[in-house]
Amino acid sequence: MLHGALLVDKPVGISSFAVLAELQKSTGLPRKERPKLGHGGTLDPFATGLLVVCVGEGTKLSQYFLKSQKKYEGEIVFGTSTASGDFTNEVTATSPHLPESVEQIQLAANGFSLEPYLQVPPMYSAIKQQGKPLYELARQGIEVAREARLCEISDFKISDYLPPVAKFSVTCSAGTYIRVLAEDLAKKMGTLAHLKSLRRVASGNFSIQNALPLKILCETPMATWPSLPAWVPFDSMLGAYSARGYTKLQISAEHYTALVYGQKAVLPSILANLPPALSHDAPPSPLLLYFGTHLVGIISHSQLDRVFPLQNRE
Repeated sequence: MLHGALLVDKPVGISSFAVLAELQKSTGLPRKERPKLGHGGTLDPFATGLLVVCVGEGTKLSQYFLKSQKKYEGEIVFGTSTASGDFTNEVTATSPHLPESVEQIQLAANGFSLEPYLQVPPMYSAIKQQGKPLYELARQGIEVAREARLCEISDFKISDYLPPVAKFSVTCSAGTYIRVLAEDLAKKMGTLAHLKSLRRVASGNFSIQNALPLKILCETPMATWPSLPAWVPFDSMLGAYSARGYTKLQISAEHYTALVYGQKAVLPSILANLPPALSHDAPPSPLLLYFGTHLVGIISHSQLDRVFPLQNRE
């Protein structure tokens, strides 16, 4: 059994869940023997690019890096809008007003990183309300109130504009809907917009350059995944994924053994080994515990969150 992450270049027209199903099916194993898979941040079916697929014990780490920054590239069509904010639905409204230049669009785009950006999630999303995904309501023509979320746009560049299509790249916090960002950008300029294309090129420190197309991965025997550039070993998943980096702390064999046996009383002595620059009363969260080169535990908010016995990865 493998434990780590697989960097997949997702094709257009397939959901993130379907990517997992295709990979599991490609192993050729009976259903009960197939590896456990999960993804580190979904991509809409119309979008392409980097999908981080967690494998085996790696699925237990997904919650720690889901909040990493994402980077996208794509194309915005100005002057028309669709129900879903992308090209997969028919045009619902048009506007005669188009941006005059790439400079005008860039000026409007700059505003998203200069001030707090509160974004209202779209109806065409997997967010659930009373147990039902919003997209199911949207397909029934039902619209409900959604609470705005604070998003961080750290870089928003317009690289080209051939009316009515503009090419862009954006680095943003997890959970940002680029479809809505395009619509909000157009609104600033008194017009409408929808996405013509969207491609994720980075997720945390993971890059699309190391990913492989889903088709190739499905044709590759699972046993050889660790030899691929698209494979990230379990013990380096979090260190590689975090855009800002997580704090790592080496522990002794005695401390490791105590943690495996559930002896949480050793936590104060473990935290006593933090570097002087870090507070023992409020240690970084999460704090990654390493025994040699192996990730063996995670402390979150001064509490032991998870322990990863080495034998589980043999």
